[in-house]
Amino acid sequence: MGVLQNKDGIFFINKKKPFNGKLIDEDIINTAFEFAYEMAFGNGEHRKRRSGGSLVRKPLEIFLNTFQGKIAELVLDKELTSRGIETQGVDLKVFGEGIWDDRDIVANGKKLNVKSMAFFSNLFLLECKDWDKDGQYLH
Repeated sequence: MGVLQNKDGIFFINKKKPFNGKLIDEDIINTAFEFAYEMAFGNGEHRKRRSGGSLVRKPLEIFLNTFQGKIAELVLDKELTSRGIETQGVDLKVFGEGIWDDRDIVANGKKLNVKSMAFFSNLFLLECKDWDKDGQYLH
């Protein structure tokens, strides 16, 4: 990736790469659905408001965000293992209020946090209050 283009103080990605997707396995979809449903409508708990945000998410929005995120974790885990990288698998534990995990995937002993987004999203919009100066997620 090259240097971002700056036009009047607004930064743009100047080297986009086209997305060439693959179909997602049905078992991944089903696993992600069951997890997201439990987190949004069952015994799980997700924040209804992002750090510093004013938008309050309804259960359906929490479900959709969780579903998309868990699909990303499961797809990445499958890709890593297919390339011979050892993982501990994706954590599918359902936590209640105030309990957070400290990673999404552990690969070759390294903790990874996975972020997914729509095509129009921007990683610059990650909540600063959720990360320390070293890029460690603050739960």
